[in-house]
Amino acid sequence: MSFTTRRVIKMADTDATGGIYFARLQAYALEAFEAYLAEKGWSFETSPILLPIVHASCDYFAYLKHGEELTLELAPPKIGNTSLTCLTTITRNGEKVAEVKIVHVGISKETSEKVLPDKFLAEKDGKNV
Repeated sequence: MSFTTRRVIKMADTDATGGIYFARLQAYALEAFEAYLAEKGWSFETSPILLPIVHASCDYFAYLKHGEELTLELAPPKIGNTSLTCLTTITRNGEKVAEVKIVHVGISKETSEKVLPDKFLAEKDGKNV
């Protein structure tokens, strides 16, 4: 099941042209991912696993400016053996205006080895967590 949230473009999110600063959409997508994890009971503070970003990209399909409301839809993350790939589709009034892809790798806080928590691996295997 996907996760959906809304965001209004603030003045601080724009550049000198009045349009959204390119890196802000990636930040919006990351905020959506954090909200998704929180909804699933994940806590960065208590987890023994870190989820650093190892790849991020964004495709823009329209000019976006201050005051516009965006809908961010995070597809269920694609779960690998040690990574999560998140794809967030951003729309404005139903029109697709951007797509953000972010890849996280799980790293053990204790050993620094690549690993994902059992909770994610169980979802990968289709088990109910």
